[in-house]
Amino acid sequence: MTCEWYNTPLISPTGECLGVLSQIIDTTDRQRLENAIQHSHQFLNKVINGSNEPIFVKDSTGRWILINDAACDFFGKARGDLLDNFDRDVLPSALVEEGMNYDRAVLDRGVCDLPHEVEMVWVCPRTAAEKNVLVKRSCFEDHTNALFLVTTICDITNLKTAEKELQRQNETLEERVKERTSKLQEQAQALEASVRQLQNAQLKLVQSEKMSSLGQLVAGVAHEINNPTNFIAGNLCHASQYIQDLLALIDLYEHYYPEPAEEIAEKKIEIDLDFLIQDLTKLLSSMNVGTGRIQEIVRSLRIFSRMDEAEVKEVNIHEGIDSTLMILQHRLKASSSRPAIQVNCHYGKIPTIECYAGQLNQVFMNLISNAIDALEEAIGSGQITAPTIDITTEILEKEYLSIRISDNGSGIDVNLQNRLFDPFFTTKPVGKGTGMGLSISYQIVTERHKGNLWFASGRGEGTEFVIQIPTKQAYF
Repeated sequence: MTCEWYNTPLISPTGECLGVLSQIIDTTDRQRLENAIQHSHQFLNKVINGSNEPIFVKDSTGRWILINDAACDFFGKARGDLLDNFDRDVLPSALVEEGMNYDRAVLDRGVCDLPHEVEMVWVCPRTAAEKNVLVKRSCFEDHTNALFLVTTICDITNLKTAEKELQRQNETLEERVKERTSKLQEQAQALEASVRQLQNAQLKLVQSEKMSSLGQLVAGVAHEINNPTNFIAGNLCHASQYIQDLLALIDLYEHYYPEPAEEIAEKKIEIDLDFLIQDLTKLLSSMNVGTGRIQEIVRSLRIFSRMDEAEVKEVNIHEGIDSTLMILQHRLKASSSRPAIQVNCHYGKIPTIECYAGQLNQVFMNLISNAIDALEEAIGSGQITAPTIDITTEILEKEYLSIRISDNGSGIDVNLQNRLFDPFFTTKPVGKGTGMGLSISYQIVTERHKGNLWFASGRGEGTEFVIQIPTKQAYF
């Protein structure tokens, strides 16, 4: 048992000591409680001092009531200089207001719903070195519902340094990746350009050889057709005269011998002489028209066969267009599946033009053929019933020739328009188009003639191609 003994003298009014009042108090329970509290404090101190992170506790007034060794070292002060003090006595003035606002909000509301973690830069009082720290705040209640604020400070300097280094390495890596990606893109673009150049070179080589051979073939065919045609045309003139003489002789014979022999009369009826005389005249006229038509076709073939010529020449551009239309006449005529395609030529007053005539004829052939294909497709889908091609020529500012070739077909899908002049790109079914026509036409107009070739098209509104070339070539 633990006791406390208290003695109190009993003094009379006269000051005489009458005796002593003794009181013995059993303090066993109180001593046991005090010992327990002391042990708890010692244990708590051991716990918080065992942490390498600074920890301090404030009561509801903001007074510092508990602090560990790491906190003393962090603030550079002895424990006695920190305990029973307030933030204003310990922290830099710049941090006091922020800390007090947080403490006040927590204490007034009794909850901890503000941010629990705050990063900041702390300057060590002893070394003046800067540290990156993470301040963690929390609150709790004791058995009397009193609020206490617990603050823990974590040194994250190494973590921040590692983060910065990682960020630097990431930035360096990203920069290297960008540089590598840029180089790869440049190489890809260069490779793509090389492939495109090879395709264009192949296209030019193949088409040049093809057109040269075709030009020679067309010229040869035209020559072979022209010889017998001239022979027939020349003889038709004499044959017509001879037949007229024979018919005149028959008229004289019938005039002077109206009653021929019976055998002659029967033969006259048998061959229907009157019909024969009338039809023979028509026959000769038809033969003359036919030979004239053949001669026109031969002339068109000769004009079109200029495609193998390598020099610039002065030509009548309308002759090239007309010759192309003549060659394509079989496609313009009506067929069992569609009506005839109407071609309207609106020719301006055009002087002779310096150009590669055969190559321009090839452009006309490609554009008009494409227009015919578009019209046949539109007719087949029931979009139009009166297919039309319009060809317009005019001089612009006395220096440029403009040729417009338009149709009233289905138009070109907007998603395909950007690729229309690409080599080997075609919108036609397999086996019907090579994808070379428009690409070659573009090269002929832009590279060979230093001109422009463009188009305007809308779905269901038809398509118009515009050729624009100088009337005089600089290298002529």
